[in-house]
Amino acid sequence: MKSKFLIGVNIIVAIFIFQGCFFSKNLRVDLKIDKESKSVIKGSIVSNTKSSKDIYIVLFKYEKGDKKDFKNYKLVDFSMNVKGNKSFSFSVTNGTYFLYSCQNIEKLKIKKYAYVYKSDIIDINQSITKINNIELSKTATQVEDNNILISSLTETSIFKNFGDLVNTLITDELFSRKYASLGLWNPEDFLKNIGGGIYLLDEYQKNKKVILFVHGMNGTPLDFKYIIDSLDKNKYYPIVYYYPSGINLNYAVDGLKYSFDKLLKLYNIDDITIVAHSMGGLVSRAFINSYKKIQIKKFITIATPWNGQKYAQLGGDSIKNIAASFGNMVPKSAFLENNQNIEFPNYLNHYLLFAYKGKKSFVLDSSNDGVISLSSQLYTKAQQKASRVYGFNETHTSVLKSDEMISLLKNVIKE
Repeated sequence: MKSKFLIGVNIIVAIFIFQGCFFSKNLRVDLKIDKESKSVIKGSIVSNTKSSKDIYIVLFKYEKGDKKDFKNYKLVDFSMNVKGNKSFSFSVTNGTYFLYSCQNIEKLKIKKYAYVYKSDIIDINQSITKINNIELSKTATQVEDNNILISSLTETSIFKNFGDLVNTLITDELFSRKYASLGLWNPEDFLKNIGGGIYLLDEYQKNKKVILFVHGMNGTPLDFKYIIDSLDKNKYYPIVYYYPSGINLNYAVDGLKYSFDKLLKLYNIDDITIVAHSMGGLVSRAFINSYKKIQIKKFITIATPWNGQKYAQLGGDSIKNIAASFGNMVPKSAFLENNQNIEFPNYLNHYLLFAYKGKKSFVLDSSNDGVISLSSQLYTKAQQKASRVYGFNETHTSVLKSDEMISLLKNVIKE
């Protein structure tokens, strides 16, 4: 028994090592928030009349060595502020930080030019709110070629196609499993070659109820095919959000907000229902917290790890360049804690669906769905905010094809 256990551990670690890394220089990971030292760095963004492009704000944290050497800082948080959003906020713990902000010029050049801002060093050693306003440079300066946020005529930003609106079918080749793997382990390539955003699966009609589907880690919209095929297309208008699941989940939330800004300019949609699977429930929850331009009256989550994953901690502690979303999934991470401390609006009902047909595992609790522990799916904070809770004797993936689950989901949507 002991030898089998060690073999299992070695296999898990080998997967973490060999299945890819990305953003090796500026890996964006999640901060662990200690309640006793929780602080906030926030401020306003001074308008830049010379460009209408999105403004990116990046937070770096000092690790060790010379504090004046950029190489000794790690990228830990990020915000994309579209035109009109004049504020930002980052939750942090004790440590030393600095802010970097940049914005593409209006008309791109052969080389990368941007309006930029770099803060002084910010020391946090107690529970405080630190105000740091951002004013971009008056003139554009050339930035490094490896700045993935800034575009040029010859090399565009990896975020250029992220947040698109695309008309397609659920059977589109882009939703195949190979692209799910690409999105998890090589999200930079996913963003460059596929883009991602909201995909429209039908012709919009105002009398139809809009249902947004959000997939989880190593997933694609194809995961929802059985559910989508079962819907009455005369009554419902299905749309899907497609994103590389290896990115820090704050990126995924920003991409969803950006896509919705485009969608609302195109169609007069006043409310939606969200159906999310696994990690997609966390992305959707953060979207609900921060996007107030549309009413979300029904929020249906399926097998969501509300308290993260214990094996994400294993990966995060073992491998420096693990996929950034693993950092978000560590229990008690900043993303998880901040996500669930905000109350739902009064008009929203959350239906929490969980699965429990799992096997014994050395990385999961004895009760699980094969991927997510039951204790995480039924995390107290999530249950307290749920209108109803339903369980299914299914695995993490089979629950999406369960006739019993689909029947219940359709009844909830109809209510």
